[in-house]
Amino acid sequence: MAWRKFFIQLLGVFGGGSALLFLVLVLADPWGTLPFPSPIPRTPADHSQRWAYPELARSPKFDAAIIGNSTSRLFNPADLDPAVGATFANLAMVHSFAYEQMQLLDVFLRAHPKPRALMVGLDRLWCERGDDLEHFGYGPLPDWLYRDDALGALANLFNMHAIETAWRSAASILSGSARPFGANGYQLLDVDFHKFDPVLAKALIAENLAEPWLPPANPDPATWHYVALDWLRARVDTLPPSTRLLLVFVPRHHLYPPPNTVGAAMMQGCKDRIVALAKSRPNTAVYDLSLPGPMTSDESRWWDAVHMRPEPMAQLSRDLATAITGHDGATVHTLIATPPGASVSSR
Repeated sequence: MAWRKFFIQLLGVFGGGSALLFLVLVLADPWGTLPFPSPIPRTPADHSQRWAYPELARSPKFDAAIIGNSTSRLFNPADLDPAVGATFANLAMVHSFAYEQMQLLDVFLRAHPKPRALMVGLDRLWCERGDDLEHFGYGPLPDWLYRDDALGALANLFNMHAIETAWRSAASILSGSARPFGANGYQLLDVDFHKFDPVLAKALIAENLAEPWLPPANPDPATWHYVALDWLRARVDTLPPSTRLLLVFVPRHHLYPPPNTVGAAMMQGCKDRIVALAKSRPNTAVYDLSLPGPMTSDESRWWDAVHMRPEPMAQLSRDLATAITGHDGATVHTLIATPPGASVSSR
């Protein structure tokens, strides 16, 4: 009888403690996915962008978003907000492919069906040809988190990942410590915290420039299919005409890809299609930060061929904001800007 009583008490303590912990996690809502309000203050605190950014994408604090990968991480909302008259969240995720970026954009658009503005940072990953593109940089996304699935959120709540994230959120609020990705998603890249090594940077640039740009099966550029741009078009078609759409070719080393090569032709074909997309809707502009010039050719400004160091990227972020207000500079070229309400070409 004593053993029986002991086990019943043990099960009661374990069950009661587990139920209490689960209730605390429900109230804490580590990833902001549950459909009821929580009395516990919280902040996005997961160390993974893929887990933290869906909550930022849903936040009513923002009416605009920056979509991209690490090449767009250093576009500062503080520069773009006043230029556009919006409040941007920088949702650019490191090593994310176009498919992943579109999944996050879907989260944002479900929460903000009429956003004030949307910026998409375009690079090589957007301009690959063919239908069989890789979807994930670091492995599949947590699907339930991107589908606003409350039942999936509850099913994934009782684990160490959720406990750690909830604790980190509480600690951040109580101590005032910095959040992993800032209040609006903007943060320097990990590499930006390292001392610049020009020898290493030169080696990384050379490695990037040696990457192959495979020729297409058909040499005629008119036949090339950019499937990622189809994904983008499908989302753009859902935007109201009032949404300001900014399509930005991010900076890259002036020899990436080398001129007069299949890679250069691939990127030019991509630009032509993006300009055609811009012509098909009002309130849309295409900006190019990748053309050869002092910023793109000075190797002291680069970590590798596609990632600029923070100081020149800060300048480019400000220059982009200036271009958005209608004043191009030496580092930003407006390929097209369709004013609000202007007539557009047929699709």
